[in-house]
Amino acid sequence: MGLDISAFSQVEFIEVVPDSDVWEEKYDDNNGLVTEIITGLQDFPERLLPLFAPLEGFAVYRVYGEIHEFRVGSFTYYNEWRKQLSVLVTRMEPEEIWKRRKEPSIQQLPFYELIDFSDCEGSIGPAMAQKLAQDFMAHQLYIEQRTDADFQEVYADFRKAFTIASNNGIVTFH
Repeated sequence: MGLDISAFSQVEFIEVVPDSDVWEEKYDDNNGLVTEIITGLQDFPERLLPLFAPLEGFAVYRVYGEIHEFRVGSFTYYNEWRKQLSVLVTRMEPEEIWKRRKEPSIQQLPFYELIDFSDCEGSIGPAMAQKLAQDFMAHQLYIEQRTDADFQEVYADFRKAFTIASNNGIVTFH
């Protein structure tokens, strides 16, 4: 098991279905059209804005744009990667950010929306993706100078994912 990331651009809301079985029956491999499900039980629903996150069931979106998928690695690896990103850029451990998440100064930190987010599931919509894409771009050189190739590979994949999703899209963690 590990963390997989899928990024999509140009998504359009289709409908809410009650469960994944209905989604599979109705949409999975639907004549080659790509669709994605976003759970309504998301821990960070504001991260999906301005897209729709139902309170229950699954929101189905059709994808008209670009797709980028990658495997980060194990959940442990991702948490170590995220911790390294947090310490390098904010000079704070993720736990400190989590404890102080309601403070406006913390919410303005680079990568805040990624550091204070689930490590295993959830979705980030176009507004937050645009902000994160800018964070990844702004810190690219700094990261290249202070990290190894493995860290930089994951960094580059996330940068691409958030850049794609900033075009009315979604990044899903699964």
